[in-house]
Amino acid sequence: MAGKTEPRIAHLEVGKLAACCYIVHAGSGGVSPETNAAPCVVVDPGGDADFIDAAIRRLGLRLDAAFLTHAHADHIGGAEALLALWPGAILACSVETARRAVDPRLNLSVYMGDPVSAPQADRILADGEAFAMAGMPWRAVEVPGHDPGEMMYIL
Repeated sequence: MAGKTEPRIAHLEVGKLAACCYIVHAGSGGVSPETNAAPCVVVDPGGDADFIDAAIRRLGLRLDAAFLTHAHADHIGGAEALLALWPGAILACSVETARRAVDPRLNLSVYMGDPVSAPQADRILADGEAFAMAGMPWRAVEVPGHDPGEMMYIL
């Protein structure tokens, strides 16, 4: 398809357990004239919010949303701090992940000796839902197994 830009994905390892975190963006095609930065999505901001923020800024991007694949502490631990650095960015996930991410017992962090919680989700995504975020088309698909409410995001 002419003119279509392939998404770009930067991989980071974050937090004490080196969880996979991804910065996804459409490249320079989505640059906002107001901010001179292309929008991005961060998938699983599990820790090290300052490290994730530095990577976003180094890439010349601005955060529109953070997606959680599931509610385990190593995948949600940096969500609150990262979103605080980017006013207006939203947190999106499944309804079950939203329920579990705010509770240190359900997200298992209390058992690791370092209770954490994610902020309340701004957007609940349904299984099979198609939506646009950061200038890219997405589909949310529930894949429970590793954690109830686990979700993958298809571009």
